[in-house]
Amino acid sequence: WIVGSGHVSAWLVESLERPYLSVNPLKLNQRFETAVLLGGGGGIAANERLQANASGDRIVLAAQLWHQGAVDRIICTGRKIDSMNPDAVDPAITGRDMLVSLGVPEDRITLLGGRNTAEEMKQLGEQFSAASGEVGLITSAWHMPRAMRLAEANDFHPIALPADYRS
Repeated sequence: WIVGSGHVSAWLVESLERPYLSVNPLKLNQRFETAVLLGGGGGIAANERLQANASGDRIVLAAQLWHQGAVDRIICTGRKIDSMNPDAVDPAITGRDMLVSLGVPEDRITLLGGRNTAEEMKQLGEQFSAASGEVGLITSAWHMPRAMRLAEANDFHPIALPADYRS
């Protein structure tokens, strides 16, 4: 009963999001050389149209930051896991295509693989450990503690740009 309780799951999500409740990425008045958009915010609908999913606010936030002039470049991450869904499209490609449809120039978007957050942070750590300039990390607020912990473990020190609050 406890594991399936809505109260327990709501408490857990709230506890994960709590450190980021005061962060509004659109009001930081900060310019980022790069924003990393962790995959998982969209997909292809049954009618083959791109559509946002429950985590689609990640993509919306990346587009808003671009249009606000707060970011120069966006890295979309994620590679599909063939054994789970061989017909799926890589989350990085879906993110890029949705950003382009929202007015972000394709030449300002870079794709990065990684089948999960750990693989993505390893690659980002290799790319940004000695980099100058500010890098923002966009993911769901409930996922941000794990993403930041994995980033730090890979000598990648982004600024949290939380999206998709569930609490």
